[in-house]
Amino acid sequence: LLRRKCHPEAVKFATALRIFLRFHADLSANFITPATIYDRRNAIEAQLARRAEEASHDGEYRLMDVLRVLLCDVLKTPPKEEDVLDVAEGELSFEMAMTFPDPDIQAVLEEYPAEKTLYLSDFYMGSEMLGRLLAYHGLDKIVPEGLVSCDLMLNKRSGRLFSHVHKLYGVTPQQHVHIGDNLDADVETPRRLGVTAISYVPEEAHTARGM
Repeated sequence: LLRRKCHPEAVKFATALRIFLRFHADLSANFITPATIYDRRNAIEAQLARRAEEASHDGEYRLMDVLRVLLCDVLKTPPKEEDVLDVAEGELSFEMAMTFPDPDIQAVLEEYPAEKTLYLSDFYMGSEMLGRLLAYHGLDKIVPEGLVSCDLMLNKRSGRLFSHVHKLYGVTPQQHVHIGDNLDADVETPRRLGVTAISYVPEEAHTARGM
């Protein structure tokens, strides 16, 4: 549905820079550069993913949880909840600026008419924020609703998100057509479950993504 104009890690680094600039006077001695804040975020995400797996979930985590721990770690004084929300909103704004609708996705979806069309996303922003991102680009008119891995602590990579969809909507894998660009999560995994998985990798957009 969406394509990025930048490397995915640029989003997290932009947030690290935002924290550095906004809270510069309150940063702990070990976190006085954007790079150290960025590195700490990556460590927190890995830790939260491990905890999720230990709790028998998929290795998912929520943006607000990550930012809450991050600000607690890098600031001298405990952050207010509105500070956490403001940083999250800044990350969403950056995503809005750095993404654009896939130019051909509507035509592709029309090739596979369905009674119900949903987005399934392995993403660390929940459905509320992702819904706002899609609406910003007008994609809510094409796909008005969907499911996000971090809300359910289940993802496409494991296949558990697909199984959840089948139970939730009362459909069989054979009734489900899934379209995506990740060979593992969007194609091979759903096919093992009996889903009709369509690999969608437009040459121009895929080339740009790798640049």
